[in-house]
Amino acid sequence: MKEPKIVKKVMPSGNAGGIYVPKGWVSQQVVVRLLGTEECILEMLRPHMEHVSGAYLYGSHARHEADDASDINVFLVADRMVPVEPKHGVSMEVFTKEALSAFSHGSPVECFCMVNEAVALKRNEAVECMKDQFLDGVKIRRFCRDARRSLEFSDRLAKEKDYDSAAYSLIHCLRSLYVVDAGVRKYTHRGFKSFLLEKGLTSRDFYRLYDLYRAIRDERPAKMPAREEDVVILMGVAVRLLSKIESIYPQIIKC
Repeated sequence: MKEPKIVKKVMPSGNAGGIYVPKGWVSQQVVVRLLGTEECILEMLRPHMEHVSGAYLYGSHARHEADDASDINVFLVADRMVPVEPKHGVSMEVFTKEALSAFSHGSPVECFCMVNEAVALKRNEAVECMKDQFLDGVKIRRFCRDARRSLEFSDRLAKEKDYDSAAYSLIHCLRSLYVVDAGVRKYTHRGFKSFLLEKGLTSRDFYRLYDLYRAIRDERPAKMPAREEDVVILMGVAVRLLSKIESIYPQIIKC
């Protein structure tokens, strides 16, 4: 007979914590242990598992670069939009196969990074096949067009002296430019930091601006605002990098 399993949240109790268990467990021995990231996610999905064909961890936790402020990023492939109950610290996106295909065409670099760093909790053949796909000419052309528009938008924000929003937009764009630069590569936070330090950003400014980026993304207050000179540096790096990519793939960009 399978032993009963109950997942409970530990609640504050004095200087420690407490968990309520069924009355029938009184005087019985129990084992208490912390659930790992994968177990927590699968427990959230358990009521909907019949509709979920693939579940993947991605982002900083998948790259082993997470810190205390990092959300757990998960994407699902399902036969319909399953109503997963929201949980603090967990960001979950649900795709049908058709929606995932549309995402790969509309946001090719973002999808490339997400799929190629994905750690399978439950596998889906369509996603596994996508891991072997590279950014083709059509996708790079679309990416460069969208990146140019993004830089124009950032420039307008800077002229309006909305330096926080401009810095956020530029870092978001630079993350993708970093992936495409001189050929496809996987995104890592450490690599992105080294990349920007090589371009003239100081380590202190990188952490300050990246905290701002995460704060705006997560809709929380930033510790320090962006400055005009920050936007000038980021814009310069982004413009030069996009021009470099366009020069590497001239036959693609001009099609």
